[in-house]
Amino acid sequence: MVVDGSRNFQFEKPIPNSPETMRLEFMAPEEFKRGERDFRVDVQKGVHARACTGGTIAVAESEIYQLAGRLPDGSEFAASVRVTKPHALVMLKLLALDDRYRNIRGPAEARHDREEARTHAADIVAIVSAQLDIARFSEAFRHQFESDPPLGERVSHILEEYFRENVSPGMWSMKNSLLLTGRWIGMFVARWRKRSNVRTMFEDSADGLRC
Repeated sequence: MVVDGSRNFQFEKPIPNSPETMRLEFMAPEEFKRGERDFRVDVQKGVHARACTGGTIAVAESEIYQLAGRLPDGSEFAASVRVTKPHALVMLKLLALDDRYRNIRGPAEARHDREEARTHAADIVAIVSAQLDIARFSEAFRHQFESDPPLGERVSHILEEYFRENVSPGMWSMKNSLLLTGRWIGMFVARWRKRSNVRTMFEDSADGLRC
């Protein structure tokens, strides 16, 4: 079913034997949108995608995985799925976090946007914290912007604004979420900016995020 208010680019359906609903959102690289004030990207009749800043990078920085399983009716099914790499996903999450936190959609969406901003912030910390080699991850994060330096600079400002200190918006917005290992994200911010005097938000804590 088409999602109200997001016609033809967001769809949802109930998950069998579950109270949850699955939502699909079609996104496409920003350069393919219809016009300056039209966020839509044509896909096919009855379906369009939402223009996504960083979409080209997200596609380039991805890998194909083979998945196999059974459908709800019991029949076997296999598919090739393109999955965005962690460093590109963090880039997309940072952009989404900034949009939600600034509530660009207006007062009517303020409460929903706050909840979404908290989710994006928690996702970013979880992704970075899961990396086994933060130096390699940071290098891949930096390398992805070689084709779009202005976007890299924008993402850099967002990263520092929301995660540089333990009182930054991206940190306190997670005050009600589970404790997540946080040392990596401090190292990540420092490596990304390459500043010897950067104060990371976890320099006084060896155990992780203190809410």
